[in-house]
Amino acid sequence: MRSFAPLVLALAWTLALGAAPPAPARACENAVFVELSQVMRRLDHAERQLHAGRTREALADARFVISATSGRGYPYDMDLSAPGDVARARRLAAHARNLQALAVVRRDGRIDRRRWVPTSRIPETVRQDNLSWALGVLENAARSREPLASARYAEALARFEPRGDEALRILTELARTDVMPDAWGYRVLAELADRRGDTTTRNDAITRCRARAGDDVRVVCPSLAAVR
Repeated sequence: MRSFAPLVLALAWTLALGAAPPAPARACENAVFVELSQVMRRLDHAERQLHAGRTREALADARFVISATSGRGYPYDMDLSAPGDVARARRLAAHARNLQALAVVRRDGRIDRRRWVPTSRIPETVRQDNLSWALGVLENAARSREPLASARYAEALARFEPRGDEALRILTELARTDVMPDAWGYRVLAELADRRGDTTTRNDAITRCRARAGDDVRVVCPSLAAVR
């Protein structure tokens, strides 16, 4: 059975709303009225899509969250009159931005950030700019020192060859202290160890990745070597 423990930790403050489909929106003058709980569900769904390697769907959910919580009033309108609603909306938007950044990393920068969709037609300079943007977003999130944020920051660092050792140190420490948040962290650890010829760490990380990935093992975990 698939385990989403890291996602529960990352979204504990969403009151465990699960991955139920969003409630139907209602027309409100020229905009579409959206409830805060609906936005929370879309954000949780984006997390689950990213875990399964479905970046296109995750990007669509994250874009919806950011648009709905922007406060501009179009194309979505939200009632944020209850105490704490504005602060919650800001946290949701920040989390959605982090997920956009993570999707950029997992697509190796091949994202059209005007429309927030994956694309293979992208100049190398733009791809690198996208990765630099994602690294900045995830570095800011990692200041919380939470394991999930640290692992995702390391995943972004790993896209930059000069910073691979830094990424390896972060992930090695998370694994050593048994706080690696999800299978993706072990995937990146395995890839970094493989580049350095460290077969022991690589094989151990692959084994742990497969144990944590659940139903998404074929998508998440690398096939770098047969694990004995």
